Amino acid sequence: MAKAQYTFEIATNTPTGIWKVAERTFWNRQLTMAEKKRCWAANADVPILAAALTTLKVEGEEVTAEWIEEHLTERDLGVAFAYILGGPDAVTKYLANG
Repeated sequence: MAKAQYTFEIATNTPTGIWKVAERTFWNRQLTMAEKKRCWAANADVPILAAALTTLKVEGEEVTAEWIEEHLTERDLGVAFAYILGGPDAVTKYLANG
């Protein structure tokens, strides 16, 4: 797994309403219940995360499992799931326990 140019830890602390990971830009917001339901339909961790990040992307191509494997570290995966499940507060809690 490649080292990310930007981590979710840094990204989710951005107050501007968007954040970046590698070359992708994402909205800094919570998923709606309907969006979560669509994402969780994948029934596997990486596809769920890819669907969630695709929902939050500002523009460009969909986020794929391959992109996740190339750009996110193991720590980023945990932080990313914390973020999509509970936002910045969940990231703070995850990092504190980590």
